[in-house]
Amino acid sequence: MISHTDLEQVAESKPNTTIRRPSVSVMLFVYAVLLSVVAALILFERSFDILWPTLMLPIFAGAVLYAHRVYWAMLGLYIGFTLPIVLLAARDPVDSFRTISVFIVAVAIGAEFLHRFVTWLEAARAALRASEARFRSLSVMAPLGIFETDAEGHYVYTNPRWQAVTGFSAEAGLGKGWIEAVHPDDRKTLLDNWEWAIRHGREFTAEFRLSFSAHAPHWVRLQSAVKYSDAGVAVGRVGTLEDITQERAASEALMHANEVLEKRVAERTERLTLAVKQLEVEVAQRQHAVDALRYSEERFSKAFNASPSPIIISSALDGRTIDMNESFLQLTGYTREDVLGQSSVDLKLWRRPEDRARMIAMASVQGSVRDFETVIRPETGDDITVLISAEPITLGSEKCVLTIATDITARKSLEVHLRDYAETQRLILQQRVAAQETERRRLSMDVHDGPLQSLGVSLIALDRAMRRLERGEPELAYAEMRYLRTSMAGTVSEMRSVLADLSLDALTSRGLIPALEDNMERFTEVTGISVEMDSHLDFRLPGEIELLLYRLAQEALANIRKHSEATKVLVRIETEGNDFLMTIADDGRGFNPDIVPTRRRDGEQLGLASMRERVVAMRGTLEITSAPGAGTKLRFRCPIPAQPV
Repeated sequence: MISHTDLEQVAESKPNTTIRRPSVSVMLFVYAVLLSVVAALILFERSFDILWPTLMLPIFAGAVLYAHRVYWAMLGLYIGFTLPIVLLAARDPVDSFRTISVFIVAVAIGAEFLHRFVTWLEAARAALRASEARFRSLSVMAPLGIFETDAEGHYVYTNPRWQAVTGFSAEAGLGKGWIEAVHPDDRKTLLDNWEWAIRHGREFTAEFRLSFSAHAPHWVRLQSAVKYSDAGVAVGRVGTLEDITQERAASEALMHANEVLEKRVAERTERLTLAVKQLEVEVAQRQHAVDALRYSEERFSKAFNASPSPIIISSALDGRTIDMNESFLQLTGYTREDVLGQSSVDLKLWRRPEDRARMIAMASVQGSVRDFETVIRPETGDDITVLISAEPITLGSEKCVLTIATDITARKSLEVHLRDYAETQRLILQQRVAAQETERRRLSMDVHDGPLQSLGVSLIALDRAMRRLERGEPELAYAEMRYLRTSMAGTVSEMRSVLADLSLDALTSRGLIPALEDNMERFTEVTGISVEMDSHLDFRLPGEIELLLYRLAQEALANIRKHSEATKVLVRIETEGNDFLMTIADDGRGFNPDIVPTRRRDGEQLGLASMRERVVAMRGTLEITSAPGAGTKLRFRCPIPAQPV
């Protein structure tokens, strides 16, 4: 059973990524002292030094590290100190206050954006940590020992079951300390094979003994596979550890029983031979031999029929069945009359007849067969996966084969489910990371191509205005300031557009079509490009498909704005069978799709490549039709459920 303490250890194993930062009161106090010192210097020198605007930079640090109220409080402190400085130290208080106000507005916008961006990043990290915690919890509850290593084979994680099997604590089991628990007779061979598998990137399976000072050695089975990064590079291994002591003990006991059985059969044959030779002269000895034979047969019969493992004895010459126990009849669903005198071929037990041929070939070479895996077809019910061990015996003068089967159907099914589950979790995590990276790149490009470039233009205008003031050209400086005011208004509008694109409230509450209409209306206001919507969709799509199409439309409009020089855009939304279609066409300059690169030199994806990756992730397709001077048409197609909701 898994205790609450084990689950708490999994939760505590999550790395602590909290950034150490001063308390809010200390931060505000230090900032107030810094403002006071610089303000005193400026008032003493009686000049509006360039140092004062640089004191707005700590506000960005406050926006990244603290909550809303902190950096707004810092901005309030800065404004509070600015008023007396402007009134007492500036030669032209009105012009100076207007100048510093522009900086304050820019800093407020930048700080707000940084705070929202950092908050979004923290939420993404929290979701990733929650996913990792779920994986650790499942690992804790697994009935098998689970471990993970780095690329060099050093253990970096073990679950409680692994620790229970090996006797190591979570800390002691890290690295390669577990090798010390391997039995000395098995250690060198195991270590050589383990290192060979790591060097060559191969799967690894081994059975060996673990030795403890206070306990007898016990057998375990270790299985591991290579773990690859997204780039296809081997970064470590994952595997399982299973305690097979009882299984080995049962196998050894069975082998010992086989040996005893052969010995007793040989002894019985010898006694019978002697009894025949001495039959006429030693009647008493003959009777004693007959009694001994009867006693031996009774003991063999009891062991044979009471065994929980299915056992069958067949002729080595023609394969006909001589005897079987009750466990065999329960496993296969046959009656004793159905099986006696019949071979496995007659009963059609083998699901894969070629397996029977391989087992016979192995027996002819090795003399016996151990743990041969195959599938048998019972009289009723589903196929059964079994491990077969076969040993030749002699009954009287007839050569026979004693075959024991172990049902491993449930174990095989569990292994398949565990592999499928691990692969599902890996794909989910990979898709989430890819989606987050794509959104980050798109947002970075939107901010860089929009508000940041506008802020750069505004700074250039501000520099020109300051130089004109220094040269005594106030009228021209005021004209530059009016241009700056217009530019800053456009920057604010672009920033609002970016922030509106980040919000999914309209998409969640109202659906795809209303959300697209709002987005296209903002797009027309900002760019002046006319966008017309033609929709034939009268039902809601699944949330992940609506989000995909919404983001595809955003990215397509962004590409049209940046590259197409279009004046009109048509967006058509419709369904065709079980597919959803969205067409976006513009009347811009177009391009030749055959010569458009999919990536820049630095590896950053272009807009069309990014959209294609989004569509492929949802099992859809993207068709591009364009020609120089003839506009561009993008046609997205993706499957939807047969009964949309």
